[in-house]
Amino acid sequence: MGVRRLVINVRVVFLFLLLWIFSVQTLPAEERGKVRERMVREPVFGGQVLIQEAGRKGNPPLVLIHGLGDLASGTWQGLLPQLARVYHVVTFDLPGFGRSQKQNSLYSPGNYATFVKWVVDTFIGGAPIVVGHSLGGAIALRYAGTYPEALTRLVLIDVAGVLDRRVYTKEMLGVLAENFSVPSSVDSFLGNMVGGLPNPLFDLDLMLDNDLLRQQLLGGDPEKIAAIALIQEDFSPYLFRIKAPTAILWGEHDRVTPMRTGVLLEANLPEAVLRIIPGAGHMPMDEQPRLFAAAFSEALQGDYRPAARPVQGGQRAGRCEGTSGMVFEGDYESLEIVDCRDVHLRDIRARSVTLRRSTAVFDGGEISGGEVGLRAEGSTLTANGLKISAPTAVAASGSRLDLAGVRLSGKQAAVVSGGRLQLFFSVSRIDSPHGSGTIHGLREMAAGEEL
Repeated sequence: MGVRRLVINVRVVFLFLLLWIFSVQTLPAEERGKVRERMVREPVFGGQVLIQEAGRKGNPPLVLIHGLGDLASGTWQGLLPQLARVYHVVTFDLPGFGRSQKQNSLYSPGNYATFVKWVVDTFIGGAPIVVGHSLGGAIALRYAGTYPEALTRLVLIDVAGVLDRRVYTKEMLGVLAENFSVPSSVDSFLGNMVGGLPNPLFDLDLMLDNDLLRQQLLGGDPEKIAAIALIQEDFSPYLFRIKAPTAILWGEHDRVTPMRTGVLLEANLPEAVLRIIPGAGHMPMDEQPRLFAAAFSEALQGDYRPAARPVQGGQRAGRCEGTSGMVFEGDYESLEIVDCRDVHLRDIRARSVTLRRSTAVFDGGEISGGEVGLRAEGSTLTANGLKISAPTAVAASGSRLDLAGVRLSGKQAAVVSGGRLQLFFSVSRIDSPHGSGTIHGLREMAAGEEL
């Protein structure tokens, strides 16, 4: 009798075990789609924060980081049911936003990256895929560069910041000058308060670090504090430490975060691919939900790779003189651009490039093999993700060079100035006898000076 009861009990336990396994595998169509919420106290800013989870623990972990504004984690709500079928999703209202506690604290990318690490350690325990949009993209970058082993993949969407403050706010002022309707009050705030001021009337870092000044000048407003801290951040010490494969998604018509940021990230991050969402602006998940969902799914799974670049002959010489709007692509022995406007050089490869009294934009590409890689005289140049390697990488005079994610390598010098020269570096690198390492910010050079 005792044996029979034991057998029955074993069968009952086994039956309940089967029912539990069955429920875990089949019922989660409803359960996994539900968002589990909790308010907890976090240790970085010392306040209450809203944490949200969806999907089954044990699935691949996925962390979603939102951008500026009190929409907060609502940014991801339309995507959560589908994501929860495959991933263990963890998202949150960043401290200072949404339903999380708002305080007069330093809401900087560095502090937010520390907060994300606490979330990962507390609610996941392993290396997740990390996704960030806008400000969240900047936080994801800082997290990936600070803790390069603590994620498996990085997905960046319309990343804010990264460019030098003077460059970013100048672009924002251009948008405002065109009477374009900017979808964030904070971006208008940046354009009006900070934009275009190379020498601010007060020390922004001093203001950010001081509780009283943050309260007096910014009203202790987390959104304003986070926006100012973002444009003050220098990402160059972290960008080049990132190891995780990276996917970059960008709205085709985003006027809040310039697409050149995506170009420079693609050129400098591991296995990076930039994918444009047609017809979308700064919120592609809302503006083109179907296109975004498809691209996002591929980004999470790593289903697309950089396209192979066709090999072309490099013996041709390219020239532009007295015209505007010309486009150069492919391989060249040399390129000469004289008295031209709005020239676009896309992923070019050349031994040397010369600009005289011209304006031009480089997106990607490489200049190497000549004695001087790039010459610029009386010209305005914008370069994103360009690599230049030569005995003298750049020789310029009377010019303004805006260099974002650019790598300059010169056996004699990275830059030689033949006259007054203004250089705006954003998350770039130089290597020369005069110094090597990352460089970010404004450099003004007089004739005869070298970098």
